[in-house]
Amino acid sequence: MITCTLSVATALLTCPGFSAPVLLGRATPAGNHIARSAAESRSIHYADGGAGLVLALHPVWTPERAALIAAPVERRRAVTDGCVNLLPADFAKLPKTKFRFIIK
Repeated sequence: MITCTLSVATALLTCPGFSAPVLLGRATPAGNHIARSAAESRSIHYADGGAGLVLALHPVWTPERAALIAAPVERRRAVTDGCVNLLPADFAKLPKTKFRFIIK
């Protein structure tokens, strides 16, 4: 199984063949997750956030968030409610099959 690792300290996602800066949040859960594509959605689910909330990797959805990808690490670590946001070009590079997603 492919493994991708997210470093909270550096807000950097590393997968086989590429690394990418990301946006995340204080509620992004550390741990060893299994990520899989969401049906009919442009996202990859990796955790149950409780009370109907699903946490996911997905492309940034606004120009403001896209601009934040280039911001200093401290600003990129407190943007989302637990999801991990990537630039669309980086999201397209993620594994297309189920993969191990480690957040540390």
